[in-house]
Amino acid sequence: MLCPNNIFIDTSIFDGQAFNFASAAFESFSKAAAGKNLTLLLPDPIEREIRKHIVGNARAALKALREAKRKAPFVYKWDQWPKEKSEWISECDLRDIAFRELSQFQETFRLIKLGYEHVHLPEVMDWYHQERAPFGTKNGKQKEFPDAFALAAVVAYAKREKAHVGVISGDSDFQGACEHYSELFYFPSLAAITEAILRPDERITEIKEVLRAQVSKLAEPIKEGFTELSFYPEEDTDVDVQDVSVENVQVTDVKVVSMGDHECSVAFEAIVSYSAYVCYDDPDSLIVDSSEDVYVHTRKKKGTVRDSSDISGLSKLRFDSSWQAVEDIISLSLDDDEVCVIESPPVEDDRAVDDYRACWTRGERVDGVASRTTVRRQSLKI
Repeated sequence: MLCPNNIFIDTSIFDGQAFNFASAAFESFSKAAAGKNLTLLLPDPIEREIRKHIVGNARAALKALREAKRKAPFVYKWDQWPKEKSEWISECDLRDIAFRELSQFQETFRLIKLGYEHVHLPEVMDWYHQERAPFGTKNGKQKEFPDAFALAAVVAYAKREKAHVGVISGDSDFQGACEHYSELFYFPSLAAITEAILRPDERITEIKEVLRAQVSKLAEPIKEGFTELSFYPEEDTDVDVQDVSVENVQVTDVKVVSMGDHECSVAFEAIVSYSAYVCYDDPDSLIVDSSEDVYVHTRKKKGTVRDSSDISGLSKLRFDSSWQAVEDIISLSLDDDEVCVIESPPVEDDRAVDDYRACWTRGERVDGVASRTTVRRQSLKI
C-alpha cells in the first residue's frame, strides 16, 4: 500500500461527519484501513479540540430536545418520548457514547499521541509572521495557534521518523501547509484517502505513464538542484569547482513511494551530464626539498571538463484532477550533497613549467615566490 502509513485527522473531518462513526464515510474508511497497520497521529491540541467539540455537541443535542418539546408540545404524546425527568438522557451519557465510539474507531490504528516536546517554537512564529498556512490574513486566523502547534508536532514526527504522513482535513489551510513539506500529503476527505488505500496499483500505472510522457518536468528541477550541490576534483578534494553547467539529464528510473490526493512522492535515479571549470595543483609536479622542509607544485591542471554523475533523490509532485498531467513539482531533494569530478583538465603549458624549474634550480625569485634557500617549514602552492 502506497498511501502514507501514518495519518493525521483534523477536527474538521469529525465535525463534518458530526462525530457519527457509523456514517458511510467513516465505515468505508475504517473497513479499508483495517489490517493495514496504519498509525494515527493525535497531537494534543487536536485531542483537546475533539473533546471540546463532543461536549459542545452533547450539550447542543439536549438543548435541541428541550426546544423541540417547547415548540411542538405534542411530541410529549409520542410513546417513545421520555415522560419522567429521570428517563431523560444526560449530557454525561451523550458524551460517554461519543467518547466510546471515538475510542473504538481509534482501535483500528496504532495510536500515537504527540505532545509539545518536539515542537520548534521559532518555526511556528515564523509561520505566524510570514502569514503562512495555517496562519493567514482571513478573519480569525491569528487564533490558529492550536492548528499550528498540531501541524508542527506532525512535521517533527515525520522528520524524526523519516515517515510520510497523510493529512486529512477539510481546512484548505492544512493543504497550503502540506505544500511546504515533502513528508506531508493532503487529503480533503475520508473518501479521498479511502480511494488511495483501495486503488494503489491502478494509480501507480497512471502515474508512471504520465511521467514517461512528461519526463522533462522532472528533469528540469533535477537540473536546478544539481547545480546547487558542492563539487570537488577527485585529484584535489580541497579545491572548489566553478561554472557548473548541466548539459543533459537522463531520468533512468522512477518509483512511486507514496500517494496523496492528486499528489505523489517518487524516488528517482538519473544520469546528469555537465561541464565545469576546475583548477588545481598538478600532483605530479610536486618538488620536495626535505632538508629545508619545502614542498612546491610547479604547475597546475586547469580548464573546462565534461563529466557525468549518477544521482538519486525524492520528489513530490502534484497532478491534475484526472491524474493525466503533472501540474507542479512541489519539492525535490537529492540524496547527495557533493559531486566528485572525475575528469581532469589538461596540464598548463610545459614551457612555463620548464622555465619555473630552471629558476627554482638557480635559487631565483619566481612570480613573487622566494627562492628555495629562503623558504622553510611551509608548503607553497603556485
